[in-house]
Amino acid sequence: MKGAWRALWERRPRLGHKGRAARNLLLVLALAVLVWGQYGCPMPTAEMAFRQLEGQYLLPRSEIVYQSGFWNTGDIGSVESRDGTYLSVFDPFVVGVAQNRVYSVTLDRPGRQVLGVFPLGEGPAPVPINGVIAWVPEPGRTRMSGCNLLFLQIPGETARAELDVDTALPGGERFLRRAQEGFCLEDGVWLFPLESPEGGWSGDWYEGAAYTLRLYREDGALLLGQSGTVRES
Repeated sequence: MKGAWRALWERRPRLGHKGRAARNLLLVLALAVLVWGQYGCPMPTAEMAFRQLEGQYLLPRSEIVYQSGFWNTGDIGSVESRDGTYLSVFDPFVVGVAQNRVYSVTLDRPGRQVLGVFPLGEGPAPVPINGVIAWVPEPGRTRMSGCNLLFLQIPGETARAELDVDTALPGGERFLRRAQEGFCLEDGVWLFPLESPEGGWSGDWYEGAAYTLRLYREDGALLLGQSGTVRES
């Protein structure tokens, strides 16, 4: 047996000088990426930054169910919804699912991102996304939102979705927004840019808010109505 292994080893392909140099370079690059990520340094792609945060938070590796952009700095990405609306994403975000939890991160500050962890139930699940998104509802008019809710596990037969948000702001003031239209980004994933309260409120003002989600079929019939609370991370 040892003789057979020795013979196979001796017949292995031999790398030339250039081949050995390329192999060594790849090994050095792989090691550099590992060391770079280990010390929390900014990663070049959104997915790599997301995986880095999973490791820092000691979380089980998730399945990425949506990511809005490839690069984590510099560029403004465009996302086309199912109805043809283009949304400009100023801060790429990534959402992953592991077991009964959802992870999300908005890549707005390289190297200083915070990973949000939210519960995942049986039905549609809201995930806060604190990044700036712009869209054009009609020619000559642009709307922007820095507060957004992404819903996962939306039934595939949903043709239209509406969302009401009701919350008490610091100081006891009530804030209510009704019938905010959602955008279908892909099957099962809908995004709701939220109209914020007037004044200088933080981007997480809607965490802990009560919501009512209404989903409609193509013929306008109500498919599902769901009420719940936007959970805090």
